[in-house]
Amino acid sequence: MHIVRAEHSDLPQILQLQHLAFQSEAALLGNDRIPPLLQTLPALEDEYKRGTILKAVNDEGNLIGSVRGHVEAGTLYIGKLVVQPALQGRGIGRQLLDEIERLHPRLRCEIFTSAQNIRTLQIYERRGYRRCKEEVLSGVNMVYMEKQRSFSAAIESKNTRGHAAVIPDIKCVSPKHGDLLQGRNPIEVAKLLVSHGAPVLSVVTEQKNFGGSVALLRDVAKTTGVPVLRKDFFTHEAQLEESSKVGASAVLLICATIERDLLARLYERALALGLEPLVEVCTADEMRFACSLGAKLIGINNRNIATLELDSGGPARTAKLAKLAPKDALLISESGIVSREDAQLAVKAGAHAVLVGTALWQAKSPAGDWNMAEIYKSLEVPICAQA
Repeated sequence: MHIVRAEHSDLPQILQLQHLAFQSEAALLGNDRIPPLLQTLPALEDEYKRGTILKAVNDEGNLIGSVRGHVEAGTLYIGKLVVQPALQGRGIGRQLLDEIERLHPRLRCEIFTSAQNIRTLQIYERRGYRRCKEEVLSGVNMVYMEKQRSFSAAIESKNTRGHAAVIPDIKCVSPKHGDLLQGRNPIEVAKLLVSHGAPVLSVVTEQKNFGGSVALLRDVAKTTGVPVLRKDFFTHEAQLEESSKVGASAVLLICATIERDLLARLYERALALGLEPLVEVCTADEMRFACSLGAKLIGINNRNIATLELDSGGPARTAKLAKLAPKDALLISESGIVSREDAQLAVKAGAHAVLVGTALWQAKSPAGDWNMAEIYKSLEVPICAQA
């Protein structure tokens, strides 16, 4: 089987397959009047002109599945994913979804399906989609589901375009430097940095020492549309469930602050909720533990989290520990990155991204004006610096 973009000449056959699949679903639901499932060729042609339609073709060249999507206002709207009824359950639909999502790696996704189709809902939920609203159409409950895109996929996308990702850390207070906002709106700052190329964001939600909140993360995720990492001191699974509900795409699990058995449970629960666990390490032993978990997203903290990062840090720890990381893991050099030279050293050591907070918030021009955007761009270094 292979998946390619559909051509205009494929549309009649795709429509025929859609009707066949929808008849099967309508029979299952006991309702053959579902408006979203009824479509004409002119309507399909219009969608072809303004969006993307992919087709799955078997080795004999026969059409066995299709999916369409269009982009609007930072969202990839996925509709009419269909697979030949006799071939359902063989992963064809999953591969079609993988491909349509891969074409737009940074965008939020939205789909809708029948609330009665429990199996389909479960499939989407396992893929990280979350229910956002319901609507009754012709007597049928339809569920709208959304998915914040993969945190790591957005970093990889930046890497394929030739640069290490710079991850801005949205935090209100630094235990070492005090108030970082200085009257600025963190939501507006997040929007500014995304407009200058930030593929993902980090939001500190810990309140006591860093002045963060879950509400801040929710607003940042909703406003910017990019994947967001929640940074906090996680101690129980309820925090993960909360993270999922407010729009986090990834969560930080810190080896230095979480007992190993608990961290392993939190790691598995995060995956089950569709969250990417970023396992943070500071020592060789912690890196070995991250490897034993099978972690694909690993952060190396250049500062000492036990003292709330009051030390100066620097990329030396990244250089020391990166060589112990799995070859297939994405590495993030966290904290202590204050200059382009620091970013270059971290990337040369093997980091795919650098997470920068205080250096951005304190950045000023010679005239004394805030110049976060300029500093952000200066930290973007070529990924070929690893060579």
